[in-house]
Amino acid sequence: MSRVKSVILDNGIRLFVHGDKTMKKCSVSFTVDYGHKGEYYKFNYKGKDYEVLPGCAHFLEHMLLEQSRYGNLYSYFKELNYNANACTSLDYTKYYFTGIKRIKSSIYKLIDAIENPIFDSKAVRKSSPAIEEETKIFDNNAELQAILLSLRNSYSSFDYQHEVSLNPIGNEETTKSLDYDTLKLCYDAFYSDDRKIITIVGPIDEDDMINYIKNIYKKIPNHKNETKLKIPTDLVSIRKKEDVLAKKIVESDLLIINYKQFIKGYSIFEIRSFLNFISEYKFSNKTKFYEKEKNEGTLLFYYGNDIFNIFTNDLDDAFIMQFGFYTANKDKMLNDFEKEFKINNFEERDFELYKKAWISRVLIADEDKYNFYSGLPINIIFYREYIDFVDCIKKLSYDRFIEFYNSLKLDNRVITLLTKEG
Repeated sequence: MSRVKSVILDNGIRLFVHGDKTMKKCSVSFTVDYGHKGEYYKFNYKGKDYEVLPGCAHFLEHMLLEQSRYGNLYSYFKELNYNANACTSLDYTKYYFTGIKRIKSSIYKLIDAIENPIFDSKAVRKSSPAIEEETKIFDNNAELQAILLSLRNSYSSFDYQHEVSLNPIGNEETTKSLDYDTLKLCYDAFYSDDRKIITIVGPIDEDDMINYIKNIYKKIPNHKNETKLKIPTDLVSIRKKEDVLAKKIVESDLLIINYKQFIKGYSIFEIRSFLNFISEYKFSNKTKFYEKEKNEGTLLFYYGNDIFNIFTNDLDDAFIMQFGFYTANKDKMLNDFEKEFKINNFEERDFELYKKAWISRVLIADEDKYNFYSGLPINIIFYREYIDFVDCIKKLSYDRFIEFYNSLKLDNRVITLLTKEG
């Protein structure tokens, strides 16, 4: 099995390359350590203090590729039948594409568009209405509102976040207020080379691709980091233990439960895999627990689980374990859930069947492999060794799972309830 080749360019950009001759397509991602979490809103750049509104990272995501010297770069990618997109997360912005032909020239255009922005005030005004409409989607998404509210309640660092918008990409009013000078400031402050990661995976010659990227950057000036965040990272204290938000858009109570965990020594892949197994084994619609709670009228629908490790680049520090339920009785639902969670009734045979089923899904659906690669480079950084998805699944062990499960605590808890208004 080939290992991922990692290189730090002379300017500090991290490059991960993996040649896989079994792949027909090539997946490329350009990630910047800059998102829409609260600590990016107050900073010092070149000795001067600034405070900006929410949504700058997301607005820049649109500007750099949609308003490039090549026109709308997504239109170019579409002509090549690429799967191309970008996303802004809480702690990073990612631009990516997956395709077959003209890979090198597309990589060059992607890098050039990000490293040499040409957007101006006119482009900002032109793009603003579409981004304003995108912010409105949040207003009609009950699950997203509940999840983000639960995260805000889980981190005291969110006290520093602007209270003008629960939506991290801003709202219609804040989006209208963003101008060219603010966006250019944020680009200069946060798109420094030490924050950038490029990942290229596919049927490529690794050394040739590394040299190609190095040659591109010989002609691009270095972008030094001259920014200091003014908001301290706080992983320990909780902002609010319980919160209720009334919204007309929800038909029944949505209960989101966050548990803050301090567990060392597990990769993000292991944590996600183990929590998914717990979720599937104990709470999915195939379980006795689900059937019992449905029959008693307590559970309407199991929304699922997730993990969050925002406000840290080191998973060893802390992460949030999250579960969600649509319920007719939040108190009983919470009590029954925690009671069931604490019962260690896991069988090794079932854990191995879970692994085999997951591997089968990946092998049957080739596209899953590309979807996995498109999630890089965040995953590569935590996997350290192998990049192959199936190989990662095979390495999961029952004993390590039990060790992980026994380390979980339910005492550091945040409860958020989204309920129908009135």
